[in-house]
Amino acid sequence: MLLQAMADYFARLGQFAPKALAGPDEGALERLHAYLLRAVHGVPLAADVPPAPDRAAAACFAAKMALELGTSDPEVTRLANACFSVVRTAVAECVRAAQRNGDIDPDADPDDLAYLLLLTVIRGSDVVGAYGHSPARLTSIAESAFALLPRPRHR
Repeated sequence: MLLQAMADYFARLGQFAPKALAGPDEGALERLHAYLLRAVHGVPLAADVPPAPDRAAAACFAAKMALELGTSDPEVTRLANACFSVVRTAVAECVRAAQRNGDIDPDADPDDLAYLLLLTVIRGSDVVGAYGHSPARLTSIAESAFALLPRPRHR
């Protein structure tokens, strides 16, 4: 029962990110920004899932399960890795689109930026949000991280 609930959660998480981040090169940076801000208020599972009123309850179920069971249950490990790969790829593709549009430095590694954003902003918001940091503080952190994305150099 728990494994099925987790598989359903991973599937929903893995479906939303590509949809939310896909689109034309124009607007990629804005989609990435919106995705990060949505994550501040809880895991972005779908457009119809509102932010949770309790940030501690909104921490990612997938991350919690991966931490608790990922080292001892091969199926949890497989599901977690597959889901993370889909989300990371969607973020990296959005970064590539922003690079093609001239919004992010073309020399920056999109995969590294995807890991940076996913691990620091999104998972970091889960951790510190669960311990009572305000949505305003989490938004400020996400905005700061977004502002630090490498912009194109003027030549």
